[in-house]
Amino acid sequence: MANPIIESIQFNWLKTIISLAILIVLYHAVSGFINGQSERFSGLFLPPIRGYDILVFTILFSVFGVRQSMIHSAWLLGQSFAYPTTKKKKYEKSGLEIEKLKDYVHAVKDYMEVRKPYFSSGFSLDDLADHLNLPRAHITQALNEVLETNFYHFVNEYRIREFILLLGSSGEEKPNFLSLAFQVGFNSKSTFNDSFKRVTGDTPSLYFLGKSKKNES
Repeated sequence: MANPIIESIQFNWLKTIISLAILIVLYHAVSGFINGQSERFSGLFLPPIRGYDILVFTILFSVFGVRQSMIHSAWLLGQSFAYPTTKKKKYEKSGLEIEKLKDYVHAVKDYMEVRKPYFSSGFSLDDLADHLNLPRAHITQALNEVLETNFYHFVNEYRIREFILLLGSSGEEKPNFLSLAFQVGFNSKSTFNDSFKRVTGDTPSLYFLGKSKKNES
């Protein structure tokens, strides 16, 4: 079986050092021929390697090699993975417990459903935080950890729900989607289409067509 530790090791640093060593050798070779000293190493077909060349190569090899901590950790500790796979929680330093976050989500949902502030295209996270008298960072964390969403998607989901309600109550054979989208708070066609597809899985036209066929049947 493939070892993920070995596959993840990058050897570009070693290739660079070897390339540098080759360049040094070539430099001495060319320099030797230019200076008429080729007879000194013609039998070996290699130029003489000086002490400082080896020193430079050793230092570079050591510096970059020691930085490959994944190799040493996997070998010394005998672990399958040199680094833990668990990700650091984004909000682990905030100190807010999950029950407190759920209370924030409940307060946000109540405000959204009762006051319906999303009908305003300019409704923002700062507006929500001011009305609820809560830190905006806490609202963001609550939406992220409890509902696994962000403020932008959260608000647009409410707008899509209102759009679907208006679409259902519309008596027009082919309603103006963009006009209805503006009524529920969207301010651009692209944002509306992206949000509608994300929430329903369909485009507005396909959704309306499918709903019309169901009503006919």
